[in-house]
Amino acid sequence: ADIEFQHIWSKWQRQEIIWGGGYRFIYSTNDPSTQYGLTPHSRNDSLYSMFLQDKITIVPDKVFLTIGSKFEHNDYSGFEIQPSVRASWLIGRNHTLWGAVSRAVHTPSRFDSDGKLSYAIIPPSGAIPLPTLVESTGNKNAESEDLLAYELGYRIQPTKDISVDITGFYNNYDKLLTDTFGTATVLGSYIYQPITVMNSTKAHAFGFEASSKYDVTKQWRLYAAYSYIDLQFNDKSRVISSFVGKNPKNMFNLRSNYIFSNDMEMTNSLYTVSKLHDINISGYYRFDTKLSYPIAHNIDVALVGQNLFDRRHKESSPFLYQSQEAVGRSVYAGLSFKF
Repeated sequence: ADIEFQHIWSKWQRQEIIWGGGYRFIYSTNDPSTQYGLTPHSRNDSLYSMFLQDKITIVPDKVFLTIGSKFEHNDYSGFEIQPSVRASWLIGRNHTLWGAVSRAVHTPSRFDSDGKLSYAIIPPSGAIPLPTLVESTGNKNAESEDLLAYELGYRIQPTKDISVDITGFYNNYDKLLTDTFGTATVLGSYIYQPITVMNSTKAHAFGFEASSKYDVTKQWRLYAAYSYIDLQFNDKSRVISSFVGKNPKNMFNLRSNYIFSNDMEMTNSLYTVSKLHDINISGYYRFDTKLSYPIAHNIDVALVGQNLFDRRHKESSPFLYQSQEAVGRSVYAGLSFKF
């Protein structure tokens, strides 16, 4: 169950206040197995939240300051505050400069708190004569992961048909939840190796994003976007199965949208993602296309092709299973009805 409300208060000439709140109730249960389980098996969780934001006009039609915060209480990490300060400056009719400093948190999940997952059974070897059970266990004392983000952006519209956005950022991460090896013990005929979820490392990331839109004609529009991110952990030795090497440094996409005279619409999209070094995922290109036609004012038919450049490619590492799934080429038709 989820209920939310918000209210806009703009009685003052230079201020616009938005405030609101919400409540969410979640009941969850699971059927435990020999490999996976949650303790307790059933649980009730409540989430209370409130936010307050004030947009202040410093210089009319030129300089604006937005300050606010979200306040939240959850059953895993308790009370959380997530403030944000954002300023924007309209340098001219077609130029905007803006910056922001924000704090955000990622609260522990139920698995982080209550979970148990048997990763593997390692057969005995010459040095270790007994089989080893490797098992991940939750931590009821886990805290929220903390992010402090700094952003600086520039937006320009040199002509009415072209717009460009460039944003640079620096993110500082603290108390990241990572799997940490505990002390191995001998339990009868096997060795038990626990892995516990702990707030055990820090990281920082910097990079930039650029996007643009170009209205070639009234019927043809082009989009392009590029992002670069460099994520560095303070202590990689403590990160067992987290994010190291799983984030591409470079991503680019180009999209074309064209509407024919008979209202038929074609969208072509090209994506490229750089290599994920630490999990041996090669960089790849992906090309998708979609052709849609309105057969009535509220009914559309579409033909879609995805990943047409190659037969299949890998995008992520396996989690629970040894086999590595790949994204394959696919073609399908669709029918949509709006009412």
